[in-house]
Amino acid sequence: RKAQILLSMARQQLGTPYVWAGRSPGGFDCSGFVFYLFDQMGYGLPRMADGQFEVGVPVSRKDLQAGDLVFFSTYEPGPSHVGIYLGNDQFIHASSGAGYVTVTSLSTAYYRDRYLGARRIMK
Repeated sequence: RKAQILLSMARQQLGTPYVWAGRSPGGFDCSGFVFYLFDQMGYGLPRMADGQFEVGVPVSRKDLQAGDLVFFSTYEPGPSHVGIYLGNDQFIHASSGAGYVTVTSLSTAYYRDRYLGARRIMK
C-alpha cells in the first residue's frame, strides 16, 4: 500500500538535520520533508505548509490514517508546521525544536494545543 511505502521512506530520514528551507535528505524543514517524500511517490505537492493545507481531502482527527498530513499553527497563525501521521497518535516531522526529523505524539501539549487539522493526499 502506498502509505506504507511512504512511511517506510519517512522513517529512513529519522535523524536527518533540520535545515530552514531544506527539501533534500541533506536537511529538511517541515514542509520540505513532506514535499520531498510525496515527490518521491509521484505526488506534486505545494512546497509550503500553508499550500499543502489547501490540497487533499480534509480528515477529522478521529478518522486519521497513516500517511495523512497533520497541520499545526506554530510560529505564525494558520498552517505553519506539517507532519505525516504514522498511526497510534504519532507523527513524523522535521522539527526545528528537536533539530532533526523525529517522531512525536499528537498528544504532546505543544502540538495538541496547536493542532489545526489534517489532509488526506493518498486515496
